[in-house]
Amino acid sequence: MAAFVFWRLGSFGARWREMFNKPLVYAGLVGTRLHSSCPVRIRRLDHLVLTVKSVPDTLAFYSKILGMEIVTFKGNRKALGFGQQKFNLHQSGQEFEPKARHPTPGSADLCLITDTPLLKVSEHLQETGVPGGNPRRHGENMQTERPRPTGIRTQDLLAACGVAVEEGPVERTGAVGSITSLYFRDPDDNLIEVSNYH
Repeated sequence: MAAFVFWRLGSFGARWREMFNKPLVYAGLVGTRLHSSCPVRIRRLDHLVLTVKSVPDTLAFYSKILGMEIVTFKGNRKALGFGQQKFNLHQSGQEFEPKARHPTPGSADLCLITDTPLLKVSEHLQETGVPGGNPRRHGENMQTERPRPTGIRTQDLLAACGVAVEEGPVERTGAVGSITSLYFRDPDDNLIEVSNYH
């Protein structure tokens, strides 16, 4: 009898392990997600590294266009902080070890979430007059006073200060739901997507 009980418990335990070692599939707001049986669970992104042609130009662009905080750490290394994340910056040809196998400026495609409405982001860009992501225009003196037009499109507002809109505002799917996105480029031609969750 005891052997039978242990056999049944062992059988139940094996089925229990088999059930929880299988990937879990469920449908959420962003479609079907597949959870693997891997015991590691990543909670959030802490930082990523951008390899750039010019650290000063990148610092100026992200701090003035997107309000990121300039962070200095480990001597004179530079980063851009926002929320609980940051972009560490590597000067092309002078990267810190360890690094990506083939670090290249302009190879990133980033989506950044803001609570600021996209139209207000565009208005800010027009008011600050910061040179934008088009490398042919970057470095031009764009800080001229411009009267604010009425009924202007978001794309025109961005273009007014040298930031050419690639696309948007358009509907996209974010990590946890629907977003509205605006696309433009930084000084290295990285594609930057700034988005609002609905």
